[in-house]
Amino acid sequence: MAESELDLAAEKFEESKELAETAMINLLENEVCFCSMLRIFLQWFSEMVSVAERRSDENRCLQAYLKPRTHAPETGAMKSAP
Repeated sequence: MAESELDLAAEKFEESKELAETAMINLLENEVCFCSMLRIFLQWFSEMVSVAERRSDENRCLQAYLKPRTHAPETGAMKSAP
């Protein structure tokens, strides 16, 4: 193999190595960005779940308050004297 062919192969190898390094750096930067965005989304989602649970509790209390009252029939010990 001629010296020029070895030099060309070494040059191409170096280019490929640099491209691979750049691709890995980009991948890692994107991964960090994605993880940050995922963390923010999960925090937001957790807050929304808490809000929904509070609203559900408030709705149950309101429904119980607005529900028509039915009186229990009086039992023997509880009957009032005539």
